[in-house]
Amino acid sequence: MVSHLSLVIKRILRRELKSMGENILKKQCGDLGILWSEISVDDIDKLSKVLFDAILTFTGREKAEKIVKEIEKFRVLDELAHVGGEIAERISKTNKMDALIRLGDICSFIGEWENALEYLEEALKLSRELGRKLEELKTLDSTGSVYLEMGNWDSAGEYLDEMLAKSLEYEDKDSRALAFRGLGKLAWRTGKFDQAKEYGFKSAEYFKKQKDELNLAYTYKDLGDVFGECGEYDEGLNYYEKSLALFDPRFDVYNLGSVYMNMGVVYSLKKDWQGAAEHYEKCIGLIEKEGYMNTVAWALFNVGEAYTKLEDFGKAEEALDRSTDLLKKTDDEIGMAGVSMKFGELYLDQKRYEEAVPHFESCITTLKKLGIPKYLADATHELGNAFAALKRKDDALERYNEALAIYKELGTDKSYEDVMADVEKLGR
Repeated sequence: MVSHLSLVIKRILRRELKSMGENILKKQCGDLGILWSEISVDDIDKLSKVLFDAILTFTGREKAEKIVKEIEKFRVLDELAHVGGEIAERISKTNKMDALIRLGDICSFIGEWENALEYLEEALKLSRELGRKLEELKTLDSTGSVYLEMGNWDSAGEYLDEMLAKSLEYEDKDSRALAFRGLGKLAWRTGKFDQAKEYGFKSAEYFKKQKDELNLAYTYKDLGDVFGECGEYDEGLNYYEKSLALFDPRFDVYNLGSVYMNMGVVYSLKKDWQGAAEHYEKCIGLIEKEGYMNTVAWALFNVGEAYTKLEDFGKAEEALDRSTDLLKKTDDEIGMAGVSMKFGELYLDQKRYEEAVPHFESCITTLKKLGIPKYLADATHELGNAFAALKRKDDALERYNEALAIYKELGTDKSYEDVMADVEKLGR
């Protein structure tokens, strides 16, 4: 008879890797001398390690980490279920709080937002009941971060504001700086750029005084994001350079790659396509050998766009083909929509209009399913451009009107004006 835990782990691996997942599970259990049908909680630690190494080869570090974290969750759940017994009540509650915090962080990492919030709320109550100030502050920070990822700005602000107030009450400067950083991220994501800069500067000032180089590097990266998005490109690049100087190349490879990726985006916004290509290539060179397959795929379709604009079409197509291969392995639907968009743009620039059309249509189908309106409007606009080039005026006008309706609803005036200019060209 197959144990419940074995069935759950098999389902996770089949969901993420299809039949290959079940084969990997059986192979790794066999190598460890474990019957795959009788996996116990005590087996999870050693099984997680070998599964990670095996999955990494096929789907990359991002998915391997997600799968292993989801499996490790069951060990912590078992630990939580056995809290109590002969242990004194206060120790029992402390152990329960610690387990709940770890479960909240695991669920947050794997995108189980509602479960994460449930565990963190219970941990927050216990931390207050026990008078554990550090755990209370950490839980407020984690909860605020979950709401940020969910796009629930009001709730994120509520928890981060409370964290800031408590950090002042408890005179905890570390948590105060982290609260400022979290509030800066919230302000950035809601378009309050001046406020985002203010919080970022406050956070950076503290980390600088404490010589906390890692958190200072993160804060400089945040400031790079803010300045880049509000159009102050050179200042954004300046903060990214400061961030690069502080991350440790021995341990922070992914963070360094992420900064190079973001710098590539800023150079793209500046229309400095050579600078964009160079920074995307730096990102790829750093993180590809570390197994970050999904992030490499995104960097590749971005560098494909840069090479398209540089009219180095052979390199562009090669990069986009490589990106497609990696994205198929990781089942990244948003990424596949993105690479379809870049293929469409490549063929438009090469005047291969018939070939551009199915790529834009594929992109649009995925974005409709995922409900991502801004990118949907962008792809619809580009499809309209392809139809216009093919002299299919009715089809072009239909797509332009669809894009205009979305841009109007979103309030993106510049994009709306760009489509209107193409509508006017169509009528000439």
